[in-house]
Amino acid sequence: MNIAYSTELICFLILSAVIVSGSLAVVLLENIVYSAFLLGGVFMAVAGLYLLLNASFVAAAQILVYVGAVNVLILFAIMLVNKKEKLKPISGLKTRKLISGGVCGGLLILLLRVSITTRWNLPGPTSIGEEATERIGEHLFTDYLLPFELASILLLMAMIGAIVLARRDGSISKDNINGFNKQKSLIDKEIPLLSENSLKWTNFIYNFYSIKMLATSIVPVPLQAYLIVAAFLFCTGVWGLINSRNAVRVLMSIELMLNAVNINLMSFSSYIDGSIIRGQVFSIFVITVAAAEAAVGLAILLSLYRNRVTIDMESFNLLKW
Repeated sequence: MNIAYSTELICFLILSAVIVSGSLAVVLLENIVYSAFLLGGVFMAVAGLYLLLNASFVAAAQILVYVGAVNVLILFAIMLVNKKEKLKPISGLKTRKLISGGVCGGLLILLLRVSITTRWNLPGPTSIGEEATERIGEHLFTDYLLPFELASILLLMAMIGAIVLARRDGSISKDNINGFNKQKSLIDKEIPLLSENSLKWTNFIYNFYSIKMLATSIVPVPLQAYLIVAAFLFCTGVWGLINSRNAVRVLMSIELMLNAVNINLMSFSSYIDGSIIRGQVFSIFVITVAAAEAAVGLAILLSLYRNRVTIDMESFNLLKW
């Protein structure tokens, strides 16, 4: 085992541990704020896996869209709707969690069996490495031009729909305006555009990426390892989607499932489709749909909260009232 292989293996084990532990904390922790911050850590670790798979463009898109946009939207939603409320007890809740846990465990075992026992068409074509960014651009403006334009229209419609759903009806009274003016605004403070911590993280990501490129352009970790991580992440998201009573946590669980799908796409693209990289192109579309889903979903959540003053999923039984 050479230094490059051992370095890549250690990075994969660390990132996988962060993804597994972070995803469990997202769906199990009672404090939704901690879950949101840990979700950002999971997104960062997934971006690290993309770097190991020689997909720097998708890794950058992952950080910009998921960490910089989706996670920030989730935090803003928590700030607007997070209040201490006593959830009504539900009969058979523990039984439901046990049954859903058994179903998710069975699904995980099935996915692991398929991942390990299937004879994948390996080794595939040689990975094109850093030429992937240029190839993605060619795909988006030739083979996938129509889906690319449709995705852009979908994102625009999602943003407009989110604004319409989340806006408040009626005007703000003068008393509220005077109250707002009396409060000390954060704008009065001089906040730098990029803090020192942000600069440190940027330098760390750049150094990690540079070391990785110098070490090797071949992916030494087996394909099954990535599929196992994706399977665990997907099953964790399914369990959180079924059992979470907090509407924000439900959306977070959906994001975990979408990230698991992207890990699969990136893994197959790197190992089996290294020269055409169609998996990376589809990952870009999945990230776009995830951003639209997060915006519209959180806007619907804010609208529900204004009408029902609760974010308990068990309280929502009508689409309109």
